Amino acid sequence: MKKNIIILMLALFVCSHSYAQNNKAYKINKISDNWFIQAGVGGSYTITKGESFGDLIKPSLQIAVGKYFSPYAGARLAFSGLEITNGNTDADNYMINLDGLFNLNNILGGFRADRKFNLYGILGAGVSFTSNYSTPVKDDHRTYYGARIGGQASAKLTDAIDLNIEINANIYPGMQNLVLDRNNTYNIASYIGITYKFNKRGFDKVTPENPKLLEELRDRISKQRRSIDEINANPVVKYNTVNKKIVVNEGEYSEVVFRIGSYKIDPKQQVALYNIANYLQENTDATVSVIGYADAKTGNAKINNSLSKLRAEAVKKALIKKYQIKENRINVFYKGASEQPFEINSWNRIVLLKAI
Repeated sequence: MKKNIIILMLALFVCSHSYAQNNKAYKINKISDNWFIQAGVGGSYTITKGESFGDLIKPSLQIAVGKYFSPYAGARLAFSGLEITNGNTDADNYMINLDGLFNLNNILGGFRADRKFNLYGILGAGVSFTSNYSTPVKDDHRTYYGARIGGQASAKLTDAIDLNIEINANIYPGMQNLVLDRNNTYNIASYIGITYKFNKRGFDKVTPENPKLLEELRDRISKQRRSIDEINANPVVKYNTVNKKIVVNEGEYSEVVFRIGSYKIDPKQQVALYNIANYLQENTDATVSVIGYADAKTGNAKINNSLSKLRAEAVKKALIKKYQIKENRINVFYKGASEQPFEINSWNRIVLLKAI
């Protein structure tokens, strides 16, 4: 039975980790983040017969330290100190457990960073050190390997502190239950306590991107980078020659793509500015319209309007400072999210540049 429980624990951890990978909507934190310590007090009950219920309830305490690896799963090292009534024999039992913690709310309902209440499943295994101090077996010290399964309800009090209630069932294979005449002893323990979280607490939710869309954008960036490499390798080539490498014609668009919520120009986007700047330098009477946009599904109208303006101004500044294009040749517009040039939402985090 112990082997089956351990296998089940590993399977549940792998499944929850796989679920998290396939539904990742959170920022991966550093190894030093999301550590916690727990402390709880309560009681334990040994499954036996022949004694009153009250006589079988004994005091218990638990201290644990652990880490959440993702919003879906974590682990802890727990020390439990409790008393076991085993037939007409009482024993002190100290158990060190390695427990897997599985956030059932996030696994079943999807990750939410703002949850105030979480329910965790617990599956663990460890070693127990037992000392019998009453008849018929006195001063008998033994070591047993055990397993546990349980649950924990956790309510957020502050960013650092949770109130938690836990109940777990423990099995000690090979520990003789004298009354039940079995070679296993079963014990149920419950605790009420607190969890204190160190350093970075919780996980930051991010907007998951469409893998197909990302691949398309990578292809476009790769083509642009290859183009600028060709220009650098052949600087004497003119755009209006038969052997032209990149052509920017009057009325054509080029675009600078931005990250979500950002107006900083990524170095990989410099090729678009390079193309427009070269066209303007070759055609001294030409001007360029710089039109900023934001995607409609992020932020609100006020934020998107401001963001599109900042993006357009960032492109204008780059053309002036890096490529010495005169300010009176650059016309800046910003549309916020009131207009969406592309059907795919995330493609609209752009500035379009139109040579006139």
